[in-house]
Amino acid sequence: MNKDHYVISKVVAEAISNMVTSSFNLTELDPQLISDLCLSKHGSICFKHLPFEKVIDTCFEVENMDYLSVLYLFALLQGIAVKVHENKLVIYNAKEPFEIAIRSVELGQ
Repeated sequence: MNKDHYVISKVVAEAISNMVTSSFNLTELDPQLISDLCLSKHGSICFKHLPFEKVIDTCFEVENMDYLSVLYLFALLQGIAVKVHENKLVIYNAKEPFEIAIRSVELGQ
């Protein structure tokens, strides 16, 4: 499948960006659609107004493995490194690395 199937122009990516803000409920979108948008040519534009912390919160709230891949793609788009270590999610961004305990067995594997 062509990864630009959903985002065919920069204008469309900007329109998505204006809808997907910090108040947007990320679970309203299918995780596969989010992944496809992230991997599209203008993926970095689509979610530029959505804070990474919101993606982390969503990932842990829904405890769905599909959102973990979304978390990794978001991190990639924002230049953030993420790894799982001893049931913790370690996030390396421009600031000091920080850890989040993984309480879900499914997400920790």
